[in-house]
Amino acid sequence: MSLQTGDENNVYFHAYLKSRGNNKSIQFLQRDDVSILTNQKDIETEFLSLYRNLMGTATQRTTHIDIDAMRRAIEEFFSQGRILRNFIRTSVTLIPKTSEAKHSRDYRPIAGCSTVYKIISKIMTKRLGTVLPSIVSLNQSAFIPGQVIHNHIMLAYELLKGYTRKGGPLRCMLQLDLQKAYDMVDWNALETVLHEARRGLRQGDPISPLLFVIMMDYLDRLLRRMYTDPAFKFHSKCEKVGLTNLTFADDILLFCRGDAISVQMLLKTVQTFFESTGLVVNSKKCKVFCGGMDIMDKEQMIGTTGFIEGQLPMSIGCSVSQYHSLSSRKSIVCAGCLFGMVALLLAERALWLRGLKTDNLWVKWIHMYYLKGCNVMEAKISQNSSWVMKRIMDTREELQQHQQLWDRMLSQNRFKMKLMYAAMNDHENLVDWRSIFHRYLARPMANFITWMLCHEKLATKDRLMRFKLITDSVCSICKTADETIAHLFFECMENKEVWCQVLQWIDKDHRPLP
Repeated sequence: MSLQTGDENNVYFHAYLKSRGNNKSIQFLQRDDVSILTNQKDIETEFLSLYRNLMGTATQRTTHIDIDAMRRAIEEFFSQGRILRNFIRTSVTLIPKTSEAKHSRDYRPIAGCSTVYKIISKIMTKRLGTVLPSIVSLNQSAFIPGQVIHNHIMLAYELLKGYTRKGGPLRCMLQLDLQKAYDMVDWNALETVLHEARRGLRQGDPISPLLFVIMMDYLDRLLRRMYTDPAFKFHSKCEKVGLTNLTFADDILLFCRGDAISVQMLLKTVQTFFESTGLVVNSKKCKVFCGGMDIMDKEQMIGTTGFIEGQLPMSIGCSVSQYHSLSSRKSIVCAGCLFGMVALLLAERALWLRGLKTDNLWVKWIHMYYLKGCNVMEAKISQNSSWVMKRIMDTREELQQHQQLWDRMLSQNRFKMKLMYAAMNDHENLVDWRSIFHRYLARPMANFITWMLCHEKLATKDRLMRFKLITDSVCSICKTADETIAHLFFECMENKEVWCQVLQWIDKDHRPLP
């Protein structure tokens, strides 16, 4: 329908706006006793009751303020440590977590803080951000300036490599999901009381993520104290760097040897952390991953933890951005079609390895277990290394072709992607289909798909089958041939019929190739 009518001021457009308006309102709410609330006042009371129990207070409306009042209020806060009560009150917007939200817990509260409060919070956030990397551990990646979440995901990928194979050392990884992480933080545990509430961090407050990071660093300190006990055994390839956890905001990965004693010590330490901070784990979303274990060992581990057994490929959820799959259909598409960008990122990692970036846990781990004191430009990598490490090493030959630029970046210990991109790309050897994208008026998604098509990197069934993600390569539309790029776009008769009808529908005279 949108192909014909688009954004014109017509019935379709207004119907679409009405539909969006309905989606922005809560028509009904289901309580824990299965009763249904339809009255807006009852729905409001239910939400206030939920968050009053979680956070301790309810919000009130703020009054209008002028610029001079704002300036005086901000200066008074930083000089005397005082702020008017009205400035710390917020309006809360409820965002549904899923398209089928029906319970009050299915909505995420986002705080609309006052302008004065946000300016104060932003100033404090900027100041705290400069010192945060020096006071929290390298095990955390989210919200910390200078840390990149991709590095933690690559490290998790290295540790999970071989989990699906039989044999090998006993390994165990626990994936914990915190329930309403921001709402459950105990302010007494955080020591700095900023609000009147008994617990909770405001989602929407600029400083809340950094305060949450400081809180989560307490878990790492407890775990460091725990692994000094000789009874605890490290996960394979973790002892040399003292690695027991990786934290992705409110998602936590815990690593240990796959024995009951080590897992119990890990769980006991985590329970101490939860009791001290007020945080609660969502046991329904927690998983245990077992490597090198037989069926009986896995059943024992599941019984010890009370978690369900996780399956690879896994997903890592994160409040910054939903970053996901270590080995999914989407990641394979991106890794293939964005080859140039991947090469640049790998070149950046190679620079980090060459310069031994000391504030990066992944770099330390690679030096300890892969390079082992060798220069990254000269080291030899075994055949059982991960594909990430092999790709990084493959970039060395191309980087050596730009030795002068490489040496300059190495001396500055700073990777400039724009300069490396210009050096690695031959602009004289342009492809014929470049003009397709130049000032093309198609939607960005259509442009992107066309770009992947020209690179032959679309996730068609024949390609997914080569990656062993599926076992059937037959075209899902016509069921008569393998689903290749050529078949999907040029040979499939069912697709041709659809395109002919679409062209006729939008009144375009075009004859597809026979």
